Formats: sequence, C-alpha cells, structure tokens
Amino acid sequence: MKANRRTEARSGSDAGDANGFGADDDVDRLLSGLTRFLLLHSAEGAFELRDTVRAVGRVYGTQAEILAIAEGAVLTVRHPGGRSYHDTVRVGPDLTRLDLVSKAKFLVNRILAGKLSAAAAGQELASLESSREPYPWWLRIIGVTLFAVGFAPGVQQTWREVAAAAVLGAVMGVMFIAADWVGGLRLLLPIVGTLVVAIVAFEFLHAQDAPGGPVLLMIPGLFILIPGDLLCAATAEIAVGQFTPGAVRLAQAAVTLVQLAAGVIIAAELTGSGSRSCLSPRRRGIRCRPG
Repeated sequence: MKANRRTEARSGSDAGDANGFGADDDVDRLLSGLTRFLLLHSAEGAFELRDTVRAVGRVYGTQAEILAIAEGAVLTVRHPGGRSYHDTVRVGPDLTRLDLVSKAKFLVNRILAGKLSAAAAGQELASLESSREPYPWWLRIIGVTLFAVGFAPGVQQTWREVAAAAVLGAVMGVMFIAADWVGGLRLLLPIVGTLVVAIVAFEFLHAQDAPGGPVLLMIPGLFILIPGDLLCAATAEIAVGQFTPGAVRLAQAAVTLVQLAAGVIIAAELTGSGSRSCLSPRRRGIRCRPG
C-alpha cells in the first residue's frame, strides 16, 4: 500500500509549533494513517470509513472529508487556524485480518472517548500496521480446515461431505499460507486456489460421483474465498447512495465469482471429468461421463 501527493496549505505565519502546527501534524498523520488502515483492513463500506475518519477528526478539532472508492481515497483536513492538509491514499486489494479490524475499533473507541492524544493514537496505529500474524502458519491451516468442516453440514448432511471438507479445507489452508510466501499469488488465489482444490476433489475424492454433484462437495473448502463481505458492503453502499465504491466492490465480487467458476471448470477438463459433470449430480450410481 502507498500514499502519495501529500500537500499542505497554511495561512498566516509559518511559526511552526508556536501556532500549533506541531500538534496539527500529528492529527494529519493520524487521519492519513487511519484512512489507509481502514481501506486496507476493512470491507464494511466507504460510508463506514468516512464516518469514522470524520468522527476522529472532530475529536481533535478538525474537519475531515473523504472521497473514497474501494481501492483509494482523497483525504482533506481543515484546521481551525485556516491550515488545510490533503492526502491521496491508494491501497491494493488484500484479505482482511479480522484481528486488526477488531483492534482498530477498540483504538477508535478510545480516541472518541478522549483518552488518547493524536500522537499517542498515531503510534498505536503504527504498531497495529506492523504487527505480525497472531497465529503460526500450521495453526492457520488447521483453522481453515475447521472452518470448512463446520460449514459442511450446512451444505449436505453426510459424512462424505464432512470428510471431503476436511481434506479440501486443509488444501485451501496450504494455499492461503503459500499466498503469503509467494509474491503475486494472493491476487490469483481465487482462481489458482480453486483450481488446486477442484483437481484434488475430482482426482482423489471422485467429486464427479458425489450425490448432489461435485460443486456441493467443494463448496465448504472454497467458502473462504466466496466474496460475501464484498457483496454485503457493495449492497450497503449502493443503498446509502455511495454508488461509485458500491459499483466497484460489486464488480470486484463478480470477477471473483467468475474466477471461482473458471477454476472448477478448468479442473474438470484437466482431470477428464468434463465440464458437464459440474452440473450433473450422480443418478442411480452411474458415473458421470467425460464431456
């Protein structure tokens, strides 16, 4: 992530700290960092970002305005003395770390309660941004596996579905860890991860013979990639009149769903099961034929 084109406009004397610009700089850095952080780690919608930054700005006696889309924002901060600050923030799409989202909410609540100066809040925010993952890689794989297993009975109440979810969830967990270690894989994870999971399902779990079809067998393992948060945020943004960020998130969610479908279809063709097997559940024990 990066922020660029930061500019300042000051009125009156340039006496620095004597006119309070030192404290103002702390507020500017805090609001800019908070904007970047919320854009990167929260998928709750642009209106949530706007309202949070506005509220934090009011605590420190400034007027903050944001023009936000899904992957960037323009921040304008106006101080009581007439000084203004502008920052253009751009972030790349990322998978949300819920631990950081939760900690950021507690931090914002403390700021709104007047318990932190702008400098202290900025330092805490910086420590959050540089914090490491709370769990080791092997425990994260177990977590993804348990997530898939827990979701499986909601798809099909069979032991085969639960067993398949455990295997495919473990595979997806490994893919998630690989995405952290291999540069560029994170952006391709929806299609690459789905492709790997679907190949394992078709080749080793015989998903083409599963009751209800192979897609139902694979859904628990792929559920963590389904862009439900993007769809919810897009719906909320469009509902409150934030059409630009809502449309961007909706398009991003649609592309992700297309990638998921493409991964399954490509895997079906590569394993010889045929794309028709994705839509044809087993009937009377007859194996779905290729093509």
